[in-house]
Amino acid sequence: MINIIYYGEIDIMYGNEIKKMISDRRARGETFRRISADMNISISSIHSILNRKLHHHKKKTGPKRKLDKSLLLCIKRTINDGVAHARRVTSTGIIKELQLSLSPLTVRRNLHRTDVIYKKAKHGVVLSKNHMTLRKENIQWSKVIFSDEKQFCQDGLDNWCSFVLKNVVLHRNKRQNGGRGIMV
Repeated sequence: MINIIYYGEIDIMYGNEIKKMISDRRARGETFRRISADMNISISSIHSILNRKLHHHKKKTGPKRKLDKSLLLCIKRTINDGVAHARRVTSTGIIKELQLSLSPLTVRRNLHRTDVIYKKAKHGVVLSKNHMTLRKENIQWSKVIFSDEKQFCQDGLDNWCSFVLKNVVLHRNKRQNGGRGIMV
């Protein structure tokens, strides 16, 4: 008795017992016609059963990946260093820092396959008076040029995103209720 499992309307799938019986009979030297007649299975089905491997996965085709494992590790180190020093890490910043000859899209696509994500920083603690005075002292106003209108927010960009590992929480100092700003 043949154990046939109907899968959908068209495809017929044979159980592992049937496949084993067919491969054993073929190994003993029986012809495809003989096996087909005895088991009431078409010759083409017997051919496909014998040629098909149980867990056969076709290798992905396409061009060779531009980022190998060692380069991905360098990129992850750069990201961790940026997070440790509270810097914003972007794909273009990674390319400049590591002097890569890749497009930003290639870097983002390869980082997306790993455990690195691009997310918005959570707003954190308010800056102290000491932090504010240090920021004012470090600006060289003789090298700043203004054109047309510009709005300055004391807290920096509103949408501050960076690459980080999935388990890392990204914090950033941001004043509650928007903080102070000036339009020039």
